[in-house]
Amino acid sequence: MANATWNTTGSGDYGLPSSWTDLLVPGGSDTAFFGTSSQTTISVGSNDVGGWTFEPWSSVYTFNLSAGSTFRFLGDGITVNGGGLTINVNFVPGGPAALLCLSSTTVPPARQRSRITAPSSSVTAAAPAT
Repeated sequence: MANATWNTTGSGDYGLPSSWTDLLVPGGSDTAFFGTSSQTTISVGSNDVGGWTFEPWSSVYTFNLSAGSTFRFLGDGITVNGGGLTINVNFVPGGPAALLCLSSTTVPPARQRSRITAPSSSVTAAAPAT
């Protein structure tokens, strides 16, 4: 198991080694960490990852899952300690994309600004009004 940290000035392509500070794309037993970055729109293709962790100082990210791709979380799932995320799952006839979370996902109530979108459906979590 290894950890990978999103490069603050990467290309925006999740699958490119240069998008990660250690030049390795995280795999099925790895945790990917996200903090403050100027590159917050990320293109994602087929991949397995242990989990994503968003640091307390994290930016708000948008992940665009390519049509025909399968992205699987095999370990800790998604942990949001700060910032937020939107995952857009793009579908085309004959080539559906899939987002599979095979483990826990933790979004503390005060940090629930995350959303997964797909045609005709949306899952949205929002922080309660204070």
